[in-house]
Amino acid sequence: MSETNGAATIKIMAAQESKKTVLLVDLARVFDLAAAASAGVNVEALLVSTPDEALQAVEIAETVIRSGVADVVVFFGTLGIRQTASLRALCAGKGVDLHHVEAERAPTPKTAAEVEAELTADIRSVGRRSRSLSVNQRLAARAEALIGCDASRPAHYALVWAISTGRLSSEMVAALLAMSARAFARAALKIAADVGGHGVSTIYAAWRSLAIGAAQQVSAA
Repeated sequence: MSETNGAATIKIMAAQESKKTVLLVDLARVFDLAAAASAGVNVEALLVSTPDEALQAVEIAETVIRSGVADVVVFFGTLGIRQTASLRALCAGKGVDLHHVEAERAPTPKTAAEVEAELTADIRSVGRRSRSLSVNQRLAARAEALIGCDASRPAHYALVWAISTGRLSSEMVAALLAMSARAFARAALKIAADVGGHGVSTIYAAWRSLAIGAAQQVSAA
């Protein structure tokens, strides 16, 4: 349990021991209810709200406070200066104890499909901008698009290494550029996931296998 969660848990437990009703507003989505329950908090007795926006969070808190239902408010999230002042003033006026923890909501992890879609869009964008460049420059630009995505960086490094050391044959360059943006993105993500922890030569070998294989399939079709 984090220090922040620990302090809030102690506050809630103390309030519950005093037979007080606690409103938990978790705008930041950081409070661990399971851990709090293990520590002794009666989570079923908590009034819990996980709003999506700061304005909604404040409105919920103010409504409950005005109703006189809650004795203690534990609020996780970042508010504006005026929102914070308004909430504190309302709590003070109603005799409600406010425990406000400044916390930012952690970003929601992207799904594999979302990562692939974003990477594909970046590769397409690079392709449109690099049409007037030479073949090798277009490949370098396509490879550069991979660096913006954490999941495809090993694949990027391997291609840059191959380009800078002259290991790319004209056949390989053509095969890599012939891949659609989506196929190129999928190949990069697969290679990074499968052999991303190896050296660049091993990762490049995987690139070569996929690109040449894709080119052969196109020729056969």
